[in-house]
Amino acid sequence: IQSGKIIVKYSDDDDIEKINGAEFSGVVYGPPAVVATSVLTAGTGGTSHTLALDAGTGVGRLLLVGICQEDSGASLGDPVDNPSGVTYDGQAMTRAMTNYRATVRNSVWYIIAPSTGTNNIVASFTGTTDSPTSLRGISLSGCRQDIAPGGGFTAQWGAGTSQSYTVDTQAGVIVMDW
Repeated sequence: IQSGKIIVKYSDDDDIEKINGAEFSGVVYGPPAVVATSVLTAGTGGTSHTLALDAGTGVGRLLLVGICQEDSGASLGDPVDNPSGVTYDGQAMTRAMTNYRATVRNSVWYIIAPSTGTNNIVASFTGTTDSPTSLRGISLSGCRQDIAPGGGFTAQWGAGTSQSYTVDTQAGVIVMDW
C-alpha cells in the first residue's frame, strides 16, 4: 500500500506557553510523547477491522488512527469502502480528514482523553470492503485537551524505498508518517 505523509498541527505558536505552562486547570501539558503504536494490515472483505492499542494512563492523552486503503480505482469512491465510523473501547472517534489520490484513500481519526489501558480500535464499513486496508494507531500523552487536532493536515504521497519531505518543525507540531 502506498503511504501518505500526514502532518498534524496540534497548536499554533501563540499557544506554546499554554502547552508548557499550567494554564489549563492547573494541568501541565506537553511536550507530546508517544505512548504506543500498533499496525494492522488486513486483506479485502469484512465489515470491520480491529486493532488493539495501549492509550496509556498519563495526562493529556490523545489517540490518532490512520486508515489507508488501496484499490484498483473502480471502487475507491464506493461508499461501502469508506469507513463509516471508528471507535476506541466503544467510544466514537472523530474523523479529522480524508484524502484521495489515484488509487489510495487515507483518513485520520482521533479521540481526546481515550479510555486508559489497552483497548480495541474498531473501524466499521457500511458493507463488505473490497479494498486492502491498513490501520495504524498512535497514542500520545502530554497533548492539550481543550482543542481538537486538525487544521493543519498535509498529505505528501509517494512510493518506493527512498522518499523525502521537508517539514517545518516547531514546538507543538506532531509529524506522522503513515
